[in-house]
This record gives sequence, C-alpha cells and structure tokens, in this order.
Amino acid sequence: MITLSRDGSITHLEIDNEAKARMQNEPTFRPLVESALRAVRKASPIKGLPQKRYMIWKKLKLNFKPPETMS
Repeated sequence: MITLSRDGSITHLEIDNEAKARMQNEPTFRPLVESALRAVRKASPIKGLPQKRYMIWKKLKLNFKPPETMS
C-alpha cells in the first residue's frame, strides 16, 4: 500500500503480509521486493494526479508479480 501526499510524494509505503512471508521463506524473492520498492520510491513524486480527486488516489495498492522463474 502506498500513501501519497497532495503533491504526489510518498508518505508511507507498506509491504503486505503475504510478501513479507515470502521474503522470509524464499531467499530469491527478497531482492525482487527490494527492487520494486526502489522503483516506487524513485517515481516519487508522481506527477499529473488531479488534485480534485485526491481522496481517490491518496492510497494506492500496487501489485508486483515477478515471473515464476525468478521466485
């Protein structure tokens, strides 16, 4: 889950419990999650979000699905 401020900057970034468990149980999964987190942070602030719709986009859930051969 990503929480954004009105200017599109990330204020909170959370990994769901399923991903946390996989990070502990599958050593190859952790680098994939860390890479996804870096990509999200690098994209901040997200530009072009309509201010009048802030209540809709202030919290986003992103799903990263690595190829099965990598996990």
